Amino acid sequence: MCKKGLPAVWTKEKIEEAFAGFVEKNRRLPVAREMKPQYGLPTRRTFERYMDTTAQEYAELRYPTLLSARDERHVQTVLAYRNEVREWSIERLMEAEKNFFAKCGRLPEPYEYTAENGLPMYSVFCRLAKEAFEEIIRAQFLETQELSGPVLTMYSFPTRRSSDLPVRDRSSIRGNTPAAFLFSAKKGGI
Repeated sequence: MCKKGLPAVWTKEKIEEAFAGFVEKNRRLPVAREMKPQYGLPTRRTFERYMDTTAQEYAELRYPTLLSARDERHVQTVLAYRNEVREWSIERLMEAEKNFFAKCGRLPEPYEYTAENGLPMYSVFCRLAKEAFEEIIRAQFLETQELSGPVLTMYSFPTRRSSDLPVRDRSSIRGNTPAAFLFSAKKGGI
């Protein structure tokens, strides 16, 4: 992994200065993804090592008013998302994408999903794109099923905790899912 520039030498005082400088410049607390030298801050691990606390705990002590403002912004963002999800459909999204393409000659980047560009927020785009893709896949499986018989089979397995398995088998468990969807193709199927 390549790192940009010389490694920063952090001390507790430099971290406090950097954090205060970020807050003063941006008038808000840094989010987790901004805890990096490219934003003038130490990484979260470096912060915790030198400060003996997390950035969140530090912010609670030093900047309680900004913390409540951040919580309020989060609530507003969630409400905006919920409202936007109701307003947008797959058809409307496709029309907006076509308009953006006609205007810019390309598809939008994630950061360009804004009302100013006539697009929904990126999280709404992702949700609608997922729904559209699932509908396409569902239609394809139904078509294949009509031509050659059942293609999808759902097998239910009892849920087992990974602690019930021998240590060597635990690495293959990805969460405790109550059922696994297994695709089986009949001869001449997919």
